[in-house]
Amino acid sequence: MSEILPRFSQGQNVRYLGTGKVGTLNKVIKSSRSYQYKVTIDGQVRTVSERFLEPVVDVEENLVGDFQAGRFGGYEDYKVFQTWFRLSMPARDSGFDECFFRW
Repeated sequence: MSEILPRFSQGQNVRYLGTGKVGTLNKVIKSSRSYQYKVTIDGQVRTVSERFLEPVVDVEENLVGDFQAGRFGGYEDYKVFQTWFRLSMPARDSGFDECFFRW
């Protein structure tokens, strides 16, 4: 009989299905039939059964990775990337930003 492995690992971001809130896994706890996790959600640590969690996909990380790998999406993906790019750069008084972002 093969051992069942946990779906999630320590440090991973997950969504709690009961509330839809996102938290971070602090600890994996093996029980007799499944896994439970210590999850920090809204600053509180809770013990949650594996069946009530789903993985959270980091869209920003995926966009940057796809862009660096030369995998380009459609126009909607481009707009999301442009918004992320603009929000990730602090505004400067060099005059360059106005010229760069006004198109």
